[in-house]
Amino acid sequence: MKILLLQPEQIYYERRRTPYFPIGLGYIAAVLIKNKYAVEVLDLNATPKTGKQLSEYLKEKKFDVIGISAMSVQYNYVENIVNIIRKVSRKSLIVLGGALAIHSYKIVLENLDIDFCALGEGETILLSLLKNLDEPGEVKGIAYAQNKKIIITSKQEDIKDLDSLPFPAWDLFAMGTYMKYNNNTVNLISARGCPFNCNFCSKNFKGVRLRSVKNVIAEIKVLKKKFKTNYFAFDDELVVVNEKRIAELCGEIKKLGIKWSCQGRINFSTKPMLSMMKDAGCSTVGFGIESGSPKILKNMNKGITPEMIITAIKNCDAIRLNYVPQMIFGYVGEDEDSLKETLKLCFKTGMTPAFNTATPYPGTQLYEWAKKAGKIKDELKYLQGLQGNVALYVNCSTFPDKDFDRIKRKFEKKILYYYFLYTLAHPSRLINDNKAKLNNLHRHIKAKGVRKTFSEFVRAIRKYPQLVFGRY
Repeated sequence: MKILLLQPEQIYYERRRTPYFPIGLGYIAAVLIKNKYAVEVLDLNATPKTGKQLSEYLKEKKFDVIGISAMSVQYNYVENIVNIIRKVSRKSLIVLGGALAIHSYKIVLENLDIDFCALGEGETILLSLLKNLDEPGEVKGIAYAQNKKIIITSKQEDIKDLDSLPFPAWDLFAMGTYMKYNNNTVNLISARGCPFNCNFCSKNFKGVRLRSVKNVIAEIKVLKKKFKTNYFAFDDELVVVNEKRIAELCGEIKKLGIKWSCQGRINFSTKPMLSMMKDAGCSTVGFGIESGSPKILKNMNKGITPEMIITAIKNCDAIRLNYVPQMIFGYVGEDEDSLKETLKLCFKTGMTPAFNTATPYPGTQLYEWAKKAGKIKDELKYLQGLQGNVALYVNCSTFPDKDFDRIKRKFEKKILYYYFLYTLAHPSRLINDNKAKLNNLHRHIKAKGVRKTFSEFVRAIRKYPQLVFGRY
């Protein structure tokens, strides 16, 4: 049985996403290989193909099963790929996984020629399905169409022991491409799930499951040797939520002499913890700050306050740990007063956050709110138009649609101005920020060369001038 695991391309508003190693497919591939299946991988972000090239590839390979992993924003790309597959072969079984399958399986099965949707972790579900293709009703965690009805089988239990999984099958992927576009950095996860309930975020996995520190360190050692790199990025948000575990993890990471980054949580970012992380080689922490307004933070069910945010940022500044703040513009209830509160927070801290536009994704409370508010009337059309959080798609704020982009641009310019004022009063901050930028520039040059780095730098600054001064 020949199996293809496929990652669709991802383009946000005519801008192709930087290729990033799809860890989920890496784990699924490793589990299938361990169980003696013949597996190939095609990530169209790292190895782009035209429709004709994809068709010729599928004709040549003659796969029995094609597993596609997709996010909600990739509906159109999945539709295109499925149509190409069906023109080549009616016999190939198509299995869809990821957020698109989990949260929109009904729409998918009613409108696309897909055989099965995996409603949980692909490692166990796909393996079980391959062993029971003649009796899909016996497979837990799937949805499929039968006699014009949608059948949903019983829930598949989550994988409790993440250490039992083999490391991702890196050899099947274009790792050189991912590393080239990501400053020679390799990404990994230390856990699955999330204990928080922000209502703009969809959860593919419920509960929290942690890999052992021993298992994480073993993977880093393999990656370090295999790909000759000292740069790593943790993709999950659970690195910092357990103080005992982060202390153990930092103690072991420090011995390896690597640089690493992770996502943090404002309410866990104490000065001792951040200092311990920096001492162990942590170079950057990402913070989902979202807003400086208590009202908006409450609407999001974020579980933090502006005071907590200020404390966490001051803790980072005190030890000169670089951080990347991210915010959401235009959330439910956003108005002039909430923007003033966010501006005030940015002025107090000297932050220049990256702003995403509030976007209701299937599987979130925000999505259900948008449906009830009449902002999403046709869910299929909504999925077909969804391209990410770069631009306004559904207006959740109190601002008129025609004024939304203008207000957002004006708001971002004010934040940049406040950053100038802040650095005049705190010159050490300006030095530290630009030191981080110079380090990133050095890594770019090592990975891509001087000429390509310079051309990309000029192109980025022309399009996003705030990058010159922001904490990116």
